[in-house]
Amino acid sequence: MKTKSALLLLLALGLSLTRCNNIIHDLVPWDAPHPNPTVTTIGPQSLPVVAGTPGSANYAVTTTGITGAKTVTLEWFSDTAGVTPAAPPPGVNFQSPVTFSTDPATPAYLTLTTTAATPYDVYYFRVVVGDLPNVGSLTSVGVGQLQVDTPLPVFKAAVVDGVSLVIEITEPVTGTPDPSDFTVSGIAGNPSVTTVLVNGATITLTLSSPAAFGENNITVTYIRNADSAKHLLDADDNFTESFVNKPVTNNTGVPKRVLNINPQVGTISARVTGSAKFGVYTQGITGGKTVTIEWFSNASGTIPGGVPVDVSIVSPVSFVATPTDITLTTTNATPDGKYFFKVSV
Repeated sequence: MKTKSALLLLLALGLSLTRCNNIIHDLVPWDAPHPNPTVTTIGPQSLPVVAGTPGSANYAVTTTGITGAKTVTLEWFSDTAGVTPAAPPPGVNFQSPVTFSTDPATPAYLTLTTTAATPYDVYYFRVVVGDLPNVGSLTSVGVGQLQVDTPLPVFKAAVVDGVSLVIEITEPVTGTPDPSDFTVSGIAGNPSVTTVLVNGATITLTLSSPAAFGENNITVTYIRNADSAKHLLDADDNFTESFVNKPVTNNTGVPKRVLNINPQVGTISARVTGSAKFGVYTQGITGGKTVTIEWFSNASGTIPGGVPVDVSIVSPVSFVATPTDITLTTTNATPDGKYFFKVSV
């Protein structure tokens, strides 16, 4: 009887061990490593985006275990580490869903677009991928950077008088470009540029031979030097864009005179500090010039007098484009009245 019971017990234990082995065998595949789906890196911004104009920048997003079309959202931060949350920048959009490749070596591309309402600044973001089975939304490990830059300096106008050719740029720049970065056409003898002087928003070229009166198809070209040390840069280190065959006004031999003065822009209250701008049209006048005012007591400017109290002019004035703004300032001592003036340059 005892022998029979022992056999039954051993048989039962054998069956249990067999079942345990079967259970362990069945669990082995689930113990194999399965990496969690993750956004691993966000690539650098592909192109600069300029404030005040629509633009776009691409980012290569590398992932692990994410395939197919997934809903993507962004979390915005005010710091590069992605610690301090921030409001989304105005006018920034992107296309979602994003299709993630089955090949882990092939990144997906996220395109951020900006509008004219997106201000100059640097913004930081993380990518959040949704619609992942059994996982939920995952925030990227890396932090992306969207830099919205200030507008690039570009050509505005140019004037030549003899051997002096003055180029006006849309904002002040600094730099030491080579004379060979500039070429001028439309002048007899095809003069070369011998010197370049950069002063704020004006660039003065000295030509090897002068323009002549009546040469009215003169153009100037600037090709940005391959050496970055010779670029023309604004205060935000944006380089001046190359420009080709821009028209040059030829003032060589033209009589230099003030042609017209536009009406006052806005009114000034008596006995307060204020300022008024006037657009002054000139002919043959370029560069920084000292400006003075002659006062008259009548609108036709025939009777000298009528000098206002504490009115002054901001001088010198840089004459390049037409018209050029001049500014008159008043103080709290300037009484009520109308005053008439002529401009002397």
